[in-house]
Amino acid sequence: MPPPERVTVGDEESEERPDWVDVRILLRELMPQPRTVTRERMAEVRREAARMGLETDGDFAGRWTTRIGAWLAGKMFCWLRAARREPVGPAPWAVDLAEQYVLRTFAVEDAERFLFDAADVVPRSAAALERLKKAGAI
Repeated sequence: MPPPERVTVGDEESEERPDWVDVRILLRELMPQPRTVTRERMAEVRREAARMGLETDGDFAGRWTTRIGAWLAGKMFCWLRAARREPVGPAPWAVDLAEQYVLRTFAVEDAERFLFDAADVVPRSAAALERLKKAGAI
């Protein structure tokens, strides 16, 4: 399960932070936008994580790929929500993709938000929300 989108960390002196908080900070520093994700930058994140002692078992890619993917997918749905304000509306495939993401519990909050925002403009979005409610996914 990916970590929460919004992170609230208590007093650093009294509580130990989970590893994903530090990796998320590294990702935001080195790749502030999804379009800046490259193989080279991922290698840099991996080296920095190892330097910080976050990659002790050598399985950085296995542990963090899903979390990074969820971050990228969430950013995509934010962009699609912004594009919804354009006269042409959201891309036709976006509703189906958002529904699949919710069903697969991947970037759920952003996908749901996209569907709710598009429901008044795209009838398929309202239908997708209804299906997700019936399935107990939301």
